[in-house]
Amino acid sequence: MLASVSLDVLEGPQAGVTYRLTVPGACTIGRASDCDFALVGSASERTISRHHCRLEATADDARIWDLDSCNGTYVNGDLVGKRPVHFAIAREGHSGDGRVLLHGDIIHVAGVRLRVTITHELLESEPAAERSTVHLDRHIPQGAMSW
Repeated sequence: MLASVSLDVLEGPQAGVTYRLTVPGACTIGRASDCDFALVGSASERTISRHHCRLEATADDARIWDLDSCNGTYVNGDLVGKRPVHFAIAREGHSGDGRVLLHGDIIHVAGVRLRVTITHELLESEPAAERSTVHLDRHIPQGAMSW
């Protein structure tokens, strides 16, 4: 199960900053002040849409959607989505299944590069006293097995 998702800013004016998302949770990334992760302060800021992309994390996985941005959202160089050329009506939210994010993926939002870090909850193993023991019913005569 996912415990948290972090985005480390590798390139851009906020390089070195880490954004953390608890699970379950969601965040919007863009240049608007109402974004959870506001990417501001650079010449490339004008190429970042106000509400550029959305990241959602559940116990099962983390996914990213492009919110019809002008310049698109990329994961490991692959286009996740962007505004169609003849875009006329603004839509709220996102559609489709989104792109599943994996530990170490690189997200590109205009001139900003973010590295995805995913941590998982450790599953507690059963205490030794409660573990099942397997017993053999058959008796194997000594010397009958050869290695």
